[in-house]
Amino acid sequence: EGEGERYAVSPGDEVGERFTLPPLGRPPPPATAMRNVRKKLQAATFGRTWESLFNKVDRNHTGQLDVHELVALVRKLLRIPPAVMPPVDILDLFAFLDLDADGSVSVGELHAFLLADDDVR
Repeated sequence: EGEGERYAVSPGDEVGERFTLPPLGRPPPPATAMRNVRKKLQAATFGRTWESLFNKVDRNHTGQLDVHELVALVRKLLRIPPAVMPPVDILDLFAFLDLDADGSVSVGELHAFLLADDDVR
């Protein structure tokens, strides 16, 4: 997995049409999308641990989120519909969150995003 890897993510978040993971160095998703995700993550973590939130979407229990699990986080846990955050923005967010470019997002990477300022990773 890595740069240029293809993942099946359709506009309806079902396996179907394929999108390409954005290459490293691509600009982050729109600031409004990032603020929306950060705000909803902060609300979702109120009164619970990061690990419990993370484990809700880490289906394979690897301690890492793949792109499908991040889609589940955005759509199901945070309840952000495609009209508000299109699939391409989720893929851009995935690439932005993956600080070590290993093709997955760790709880630490997600936590760093939550604690960051809007303009800083």
